Amino acid sequence: MALGPPVRAIWLLALSYVCRQIYLEVQGLVFAQNKFIGYPVPLAALFKRMASYQANQIRVVTVNVLAAFMVMEDNRTVAGLSDEVIEVLKILCGMRGVQRVSVEWDGKHDNWGEAHDQFQKMVRKTFQGYGRTDVQVRVPLLGMKPQEKTRK
Repeated sequence: MALGPPVRAIWLLALSYVCRQIYLEVQGLVFAQNKFIGYPVPLAALFKRMASYQANQIRVVTVNVLAAFMVMEDNRTVAGLSDEVIEVLKILCGMRGVQRVSVEWDGKHDNWGEAHDQFQKMVRKTFQGYGRTDVQVRVPLLGMKPQEKTRK
C-alpha cells in the first residue's frame, strides 16, 4: 500500500541540488570514487567530452589493449603502440588527479611472449616525468597468470 507518489530516480539525484554546499562537496564523487575501465578509443572519447574539473577528479583508470590496438606487421604482433593507445595514455598524463593507471593486454598471445618487456617499456616511457602516477602493466603469457610489474 503506497502512501504517496512513487519515488523517481530524478528526485534522488536532485537531492544534491537542495543545498549548494552539499552539491559543491559531492559533485566530484562520481568521478573520484569509481574506476574507469575500457578500450582506448571509447576512453579517449569520454575523457575529451568531460569538463576539466570532472576529468581531474578521476583517480583510477584501466586501459585494455587488444591486438587491434598494437602495431601489426605480416600478421605478427610487433612491439609498438597504436596511435589510439598513445592518445589515451597522453590524455591520462594531462589529467591532474590520476593516481593509478593499469594497462592490460587483453588480446591473443601469438608471438607476444618475446615482446611483453618492450610493451611495458613503451607504456612506462609515456608516463616518464609523471611520478605521481602508479603505472601497472599486465601482460598474461601463455599458460601463466597475468604478470604484473608496478612502478611508483
